[in-house]
Amino acid sequence: MQQRRISKKEIGERGEKLALKYLESQNYEYVDKNYRFGRYEIDLIFVKDKTLVFVEVKSGGGKFGNPVLRITPKKMSNLISAAENFIFENGEFADFQFRMDALVVSFGKNGTEFEHYENAFGKNF
Repeated sequence: MQQRRISKKEIGERGEKLALKYLESQNYEYVDKNYRFGRYEIDLIFVKDKTLVFVEVKSGGGKFGNPVLRITPKKMSNLISAAENFIFENGEFADFQFRMDALVVSFGKNGTEFEHYENAFGKNF
């Protein structure tokens, strides 16, 4: 019997679910997921230590190099625009610090591994 190939979308959804559980286990407080602003989407949003954390999740086996390298400058700009809109729409976070993180979820022979890049875009905004 032939196994069905898992789609990129299914891999991404699985990675986001695992990333959410992982960050909660690291004492991040869940706020929202799949927040959309126009065509832009933020995968996960958390709070930790009075900091609003926007998380871009990259999932896969890593056979083509580090998935975080797929976050292009254009994608970064789009994510920042979506984050700024989220903050505008949610005034309760006005006094918070903000940052953009990347979380790589890798599925390999040794199970699931996580690589968390805090402040991945090099600056708070």
